[in-house]
Amino acid sequence: MPGGETVRAGARGRLRQVSGWLPVLLLASGLGVHLWQVRAHQLSPWLGAGFGMFASTDVGSVRRVEVFAVLADGTRYPVLLGSPYEDALRRARDLPSGRELERLAGVAREALAAQPDIAFPETPRHLRVEVWRNRYEPGSLQASSSMIATRDFAFDDGG
Repeated sequence: MPGGETVRAGARGRLRQVSGWLPVLLLASGLGVHLWQVRAHQLSPWLGAGFGMFASTDVGSVRRVEVFAVLADGTRYPVLLGSPYEDALRRARDLPSGRELERLAGVAREALAAQPDIAFPETPRHLRVEVWRNRYEPGSLQASSSMIATRDFAFDDGG
């Protein structure tokens, strides 16, 4: 068929045009996912391919994660998690999604169960997980902290 060569050459030309845009489309979609995670899930801008890392001081290592055992009257007791729990702390700090906060609460329950000598005046009602970040005011560079995620977990169940 004499026109078959022309059809194949035309298809190859269109494929080359589309494949030339493919890296751009992949990069743009990666950027879109990153921006969505920063906005919707408080992902540190320094993570997730590093888009925006030089435009922000919100690096994960300066975020702060706090875990408290909370009594019925609202009294809060800090739960200190050491090196065996660094991975859960880092994950909750860098991407404080509901799943990571729940994972950290489970780790905190395990840590408290492993130390039966810790005595509370009464059985805690729930665990509270908070993630904080530092902000610097434009112009004055005055530092302040703002909470970016918090969640309470019943003390006696998985979530």
